[in-house]
Amino acid sequence: MNIDVRILDRQYKLACEPSEQEQLQKAVNLLEQKLQEFRRAMPRLESERLTVMVALSLAQEVLSLNKTLQSYTHAERVLTDIMDELEE
Repeated sequence: MNIDVRILDRQYKLACEPSEQEQLQKAVNLLEQKLQEFRRAMPRLESERLTVMVALSLAQEVLSLNKTLQSYTHAERVLTDIMDELEE
């Protein structure tokens, strides 16, 4: 299945499974929102540089969320170990 999306006033046709369509549209919306935020902050920045800046920003967010998730996973393991010890 193909989905038509608009990013920075350009039309793209993207292939995706029907089950992934909603998530893909959410990703497009997030990307467009970030691009518009950066465009407002730096209106003279050329599109290619703007896209790179947004990609770096999103990559930093992903890495930060991943680090947080790893911390939660570690804390969950520690709590599970403590609970196991208490049950013994």
